Amino acid sequence: MFSLAHITRNLLLAALVAAPGLSLAQVPPKKLPTYDCLRGNSRSAHCEQLLRNYWQHEPAIRAIAVHYGLEPALLMALVAIESQFNSRARSPAGALGLTQVMPDTARGEGLQDPKVNLYQPELGLATGAAYLRKMWFEFRDWELALAAYNAGPGAVRKHKGIPPYRETQAYVPMVLALYREFAWADAMARASK
Repeated sequence: MFSLAHITRNLLLAALVAAPGLSLAQVPPKKLPTYDCLRGNSRSAHCEQLLRNYWQHEPAIRAIAVHYGLEPALLMALVAIESQFNSRARSPAGALGLTQVMPDTARGEGLQDPKVNLYQPELGLATGAAYLRKMWFEFRDWELALAAYNAGPGAVRKHKGIPPYRETQAYVPMVLALYREFAWADAMARASK
């Protein structure tokens, strides 16, 4: 029988070491730089930091997801893919924090001083959760809501579906696959109580 920690470790590592824009299914395992992490055979600094980040932010992710009417497993998956649970993450495009929200988007969600506050875990999580919920209410479809979160709602409207951008085409199935894994791990944890 697997422990929740074992399940969590393996699914986190499997999802997080993939090259940006590619799902793990598209990458031969031995080509991944942290293949030993995927197999659970490594205690590398990268693996250990990722797990510390996860356990540090997991309670807040769950609480904020519930507050915004989202499934915790979905917000957990989004944060895993967006930032690897690193609250100081900054993308080349300028997205910030755990949920990798752009400062202009955060301002639109009412966040003051987003270049500072998106790095605050609870504020960044709340902003990302509010924006994801907003995308859900606009599109009423999780694939489209996630595509809009990643590429912007204008791109989803323009293409009348998931935009044909390589990053977005890979992002949506990766978040949904990891969501299913987190939901399964949650169900297993509840069943073992």
